[in-house]
Formats: sequence, structure tokens, C-alpha cells
Amino acid sequence: RGRPLSGRLPAPLAAARRYLMAARAAGLNALAAVALERMRDRRHPRRIAYIGAVGEANLGDEAMVEAARLLFPGACLIPYRVPWREARLAQLGLSGPRYFDLILLGGGTLIGPYWLPFAQAALDSGARVATLGTGVGSSGFREAGDVAVAPWPALLSRMARVGVRGPRSAARLEAAGFSGAEVVGDLALALTASSPAR
Repeated sequence: RGRPLSGRLPAPLAAARRYLMAARAAGLNALAAVALERMRDRRHPRRIAYIGAVGEANLGDEAMVEAARLLFPGACLIPYRVPWREARLAQLGLSGPRYFDLILLGGGTLIGPYWLPFAQAALDSGARVATLGTGVGSSGFREAGDVAVAPWPALLSRMARVGVRGPRSAARLEAAGFSGAEVVGDLALALTASSPAR
């Protein structure tokens, strides 16, 4: 039996406790900040969540978000956060089908292991989910070149629409057991001029 702790913790434990309390406060503050943004965005009649690397200082990913904005004029495009945060926001009516008209798995190579929990959480929320110009395979960031996509067919079959980037993405899904993908092209094509420059 250990003796009861006195009012003072040893210095390393006290430092660890302060760190954990600060991290918890920062997480709650971040959640509160997102909740405030979502409350402000309620004024928009049409809200679409965008699953993808938003705000990661990657020009290509930011271009995908802008392309999605062009394709959904009048809609408020809102970044879809990590699944645990979206679950908490849904408890406040700030995520899921009560808040979003659609959750969009956006451009880039997102049909792979990293984004699987995001798509799963979006579908489990009961919201309408679709993909638009999404690639299949490794995103190339901290993932091997050849990644398993075996869990995806079950998820994709629950989506409202599955639009993939190209024929290789459709073929990869077909090989994994999903044949309902429509080739719609890269989302970035929405950023091109409608007619060539002269």
C-alpha cells in the first residue's frame, strides 16, 4: 500500500500534468472554435462538408477545394474535421445530416487507408456522402506505393454517387469488387477555362 500523495507532485509529474491540462484545454478550445464557425455558417441555406487535406499548405489540395466551390455555387463548403471532432459537433447539431446537405470526398487520391475513417464516420452519421473526381490508391504521403483498398467497396456502395478521377481509379475499384464508379475526371479540371485562350 502506497502512502497518500501530498499536495505537491514531484517536478516531472507536475510538468506532465500541466502539459496534459494545456493540451486538453487546447483541444477543447479548438473544438469550441470550430463550433462557433459552424454556428455562423448556419445562415447558409446549403452546406457541404469537404473531406480532404484543407488548410495543410498544399497548393494542389487547396486548388481542389476551390474547384469544388466552383462546382457548387451558392453552397457553403466546410472542411470536414477528424471523426471524433465531427461526432462531438453532431451532438450539438453542427455536423451530420442535421447540418450538412452533402458530405463530399473531394479531389486528390483519397480512396486509400488514411481517409477511410473519415468516409466511414461520414456514412455512419447518416448523411448523404459522395465522391467527386477522387483518386484510388496511395496518397504518397506516409503511405506505401501500393495500398489496400479492400475495405472501400462496402463504403462506396453506401454512397449517393461515386465519381472517380480516371479509368485507372475505376479499374482499381472494379478489381476490389466495386463496379459502380463513374469516371468524371480530375476535380482540378473545373479550374480550367471553358474555352482555350487565343
